[in-house]
Amino acid sequence: MLWISPEQVTLLGVDLDTVEFVAVDRKAQRLVTEWSDIGRHAVFADVPEERVTIRIRRRLDTSIGAGFANAITPGALGAFSLRASHTTAGSANVTVSASVVVLAIEHDLSRTRGASQTITCLAVSTDGALDPFTAQEKTP
Repeated sequence: MLWISPEQVTLLGVDLDTVEFVAVDRKAQRLVTEWSDIGRHAVFADVPEERVTIRIRRRLDTSIGAGFANAITPGALGAFSLRASHTTAGSANVTVSASVVVLAIEHDLSRTRGASQTITCLAVSTDGALDPFTAQEKTP
């Protein structure tokens, strides 16, 4: 899933401004496959473990204050939330939330794009069975 220019993004109690996009990626952490003796193609596949990664990319207009640096560090556990709309004219109609662990905070500097920051988080489930990522749509 991808949200471009979401209205509001909060990570570990910190409201993030100038967010360019939020991407939620799902990847098989462990893959089980089986083949038969008849041919070369797999006859069974399963993904018993899945990794849900949330990437937040924001444009940096000013330097980041000390409060941000102390609140969001790799290993920090907390809540992530996002509000966005499907169109630029509409009010927020999608709410996304997850419990996350911060994996990385990276910065990039480009002459054409300026300074940006990418925060990568791993979404964690409360019990291992429930999806750690929830999205609710509000109908108009």
